[in-house]
Amino acid sequence: MDKARQTQDPKERQKLLDEHWATMQTTMGMMRELWGPG
Repeated sequence: MDKARQTQDPKERQKLLDEHWATMQTTMGMMRELWGPG
């Protein structure tokens, strides 16, 4: 997330945030599968 703070270019910043969000979504999905239903 540090890269997003350093960059001043809004487009670059949005791209980094999108990547970060996608990574978080993937991680959450994997954790959910490991824990199973409930």
